[in-house]
Amino acid sequence: MNNPPEALAGSNVETPIEKSEFHISVRDLVEQIERSGDINFRFSSRSSATEGIKGHQRLQKSRIGNYEAEKPVEITVEKPDLNLTISGRVDGYYPDSTDFVVEEIKTIRVDVASIPGSVQRLHWGQVKIYAYLLARQHPTEVRSSTVRLCYFDLDHDREHQLDQQWTATELELFFTDLVDRFIDYLRRLLIWRQRRDKTIVGLDFPYPAYRPGQREMAVSVYKTLKQQGQLVMQAPTGIGKTIASLFPAIKALRELSYEKLFYLSAKTSGQQMAQSAIDDLKSSGLILRDITLTAKEKICFTPGAPCDAEHCQYARGYYDKLPTVMVEVIDSCDSLRRETIEEIARRHELCPFELSLDLSLMSDVVICDYNYVFDPVVHLRRFFESRNESRRQNMQSRYVLLMDESHNLVDRGRDMFSAEFCKDDVLALRRRVKSQLPLIAKKLTRINTVFLTMIKPVKVGLEQRNSAQLDQCAVSFQRALRGFCDAAEDWLQLNQPVSFQADLLELYFSAIRLLRTVESAKEGYAFLLLRKNKNTFFKLYCLNPGPGLSDGFDRVDASVCFSATMAPRVYFKTLMGIADSAAWYQIESPFAAENLGIFTTSFISTTYKDRTDSLYELVDTLKTVISTQTGNYMVFFPSYAYLTEVNGKFEERYPEIKTIRQTPSMSGEDREAFLQSFEQMNQTQLGFAVMGGVFGEGIDLKGSRLIGAIIVGVGLPQLGLERDLIQDYFNQDTSGQEDVSRSSVSRSSVSRSNVSENNGFINHGFEFAYQYPGMNRVLQTAGRVIRSETDRGVVCLIDHRFNEARYQQLLPSTWQPERARSRQQLEQHLLSFWQGHSGAND
Repeated sequence: MNNPPEALAGSNVETPIEKSEFHISVRDLVEQIERSGDINFRFSSRSSATEGIKGHQRLQKSRIGNYEAEKPVEITVEKPDLNLTISGRVDGYYPDSTDFVVEEIKTIRVDVASIPGSVQRLHWGQVKIYAYLLARQHPTEVRSSTVRLCYFDLDHDREHQLDQQWTATELELFFTDLVDRFIDYLRRLLIWRQRRDKTIVGLDFPYPAYRPGQREMAVSVYKTLKQQGQLVMQAPTGIGKTIASLFPAIKALRELSYEKLFYLSAKTSGQQMAQSAIDDLKSSGLILRDITLTAKEKICFTPGAPCDAEHCQYARGYYDKLPTVMVEVIDSCDSLRRETIEEIARRHELCPFELSLDLSLMSDVVICDYNYVFDPVVHLRRFFESRNESRRQNMQSRYVLLMDESHNLVDRGRDMFSAEFCKDDVLALRRRVKSQLPLIAKKLTRINTVFLTMIKPVKVGLEQRNSAQLDQCAVSFQRALRGFCDAAEDWLQLNQPVSFQADLLELYFSAIRLLRTVESAKEGYAFLLLRKNKNTFFKLYCLNPGPGLSDGFDRVDASVCFSATMAPRVYFKTLMGIADSAAWYQIESPFAAENLGIFTTSFISTTYKDRTDSLYELVDTLKTVISTQTGNYMVFFPSYAYLTEVNGKFEERYPEIKTIRQTPSMSGEDREAFLQSFEQMNQTQLGFAVMGGVFGEGIDLKGSRLIGAIIVGVGLPQLGLERDLIQDYFNQDTSGQEDVSRSSVSRSSVSRSNVSENNGFINHGFEFAYQYPGMNRVLQTAGRVIRSETDRGVVCLIDHRFNEARYQQLLPSTWQPERARSRQQLEQHLLSFWQGHSGAND
């Protein structure tokens, strides 16, 4: 085995085990230890974060006398093996009152009587601990306390007070019991970490040798984690970026005292590569608990049923059964992947999705999708909200973020910070509920009425172009959505089984997401009406996801973003929210340049207006490319429509050539069958696929499995209003840009304040909206060809624009493209390349 890089050399020295330090907030302590009963989707306070803060402040300002608000409290419980610091902030109390009143404020939009007992138990637990900690700070002895829950109904501007009386001794016993149970859990966790750390000390790189570039990347990752910084790494495909990032990051769990490592990948294939790398490390002696989070809709045992005990047996008594499973798992080093989590969940009759989230608390590595860290609605609050509290209290909470194929974060981030709502779903649900739920039907009618009001001024444009822009999200629309949500939640509390419950719940969540997005939207948003599949949508569209993604990076202490395509810097820095202090690093391809032939054509135009005229020339060019050397090829297109048209003409003209085609919404089995067809050697096969799809990145077809990629077009996203708005937002002067068909709508409501504040935005409109995203798809696709030192293959770039300076400057510096001005010249270039090689790839 190889020793680790020099930056990791200290990890082979045994050091004494120091007394462990732990921090937790009062709220998290209570929620982790006192949870009980069922999963209950029906209860929600229904107040947003902003509304909650304002409600707290209103109530606190209404108090008279010697009332003190937002009082910080903290205590450190010292044990021989660990110190536990517990801290929080008390909403309010009367320090000099005879009965020492301590209150916890909760803002709600529901009837107090509908709050489940299991939820109230957590609220009481918080205020009881606050009362105990305050009493310890008080200069005079406090014999008893009045602990008060204040539920402030925002809808009716009404306060509901619930009081309990507790003696100082009772509060101390409650606190001690809670802490003792949590410390028991911490001690089990410490034992586990000591086992894990002993194996990390002697852990070597799990393969006989580093690939070229891997060691360099591993050292850079470790140094970044040591400095608690941010690293953006561009490294070529095929060098093994997954293990080169995971190995030093796992070393850092012990050496740099990081608590947890989040490995993010946008695709299942990337998550599987991370799992495989961890398995290889375990085969080398590592003891580690890793968990892979699976989307709720994929792992749910009762799809379509509400997460409620009356509808799902796996929600019933969930929190009562959970402690047994946590004890069972905490001593195990098994990888917690989908199959394992499902087996545990079925055996104990627990919700597999909620179980995976709870088990992530005790896992060292969490493998998951981007949204678990960055999405403003669904990110893992159990980690990151606690982290915010810890920062306010100057407490440590150290997380590492590794992000695979980071170039995907731009579009994914834009989706996370956008939201839409369908008018036709409103009408469909209204028809179904009209006879049984007249109040909800009335609320839905109101939404539809406001929708029609918004449509009226732009109706002609909407009908002609299927899109139109509004100046704002009308306040009346927000009120109508809120009215529907309130009525829907009131009815959902009753838990009455009806055939339309799932549809009602889906529309409710859609409305909630839109309202939350509107609330958090600041600069860089557009308000749209869209027609899709004969349905009308209101869409709040995020033009610049950078600020929101920056918030996600702030949730961790150190982050490493890596991909084969992280240029140009201005594009990713702006749209990913990368910090000014981030380090940017590029590893050049370690593979011999002569093993990759790059060819461009100037005799074919694939622009939308020229596609029909160049169709047969393109088909014949494909045949020319694959006829120069026997082997497997793939041709990539910017859209399924273009792919389908060319595929049909190719099979019509050359029926003797074996072809296989990617289709929309392929199942996992279909994708596997597609890739398996490339396992056959000594044949000529042409696979048809789309750029940016599942076969355009993240697949590893080494050797003769893939010897050529033919890329049709410069990958520009489809023209449309949304992309045009991005172009306008990042552009002050559109003169001289590429001539594209644009929607004739007013863009006055698109904020350009960031443009004036950041000169890096100026005149990047076309590049940010079209050119850079397109060329990133091209380069990712090209990276499918050379996957190892012995691979040899060709990349053919089919479009006259590849010969223009503005596209050539985006190509890798190591590429040396040969231009072909005719099909015959292309054939000669290819034959010359292949004749320089004695045979097919190994």
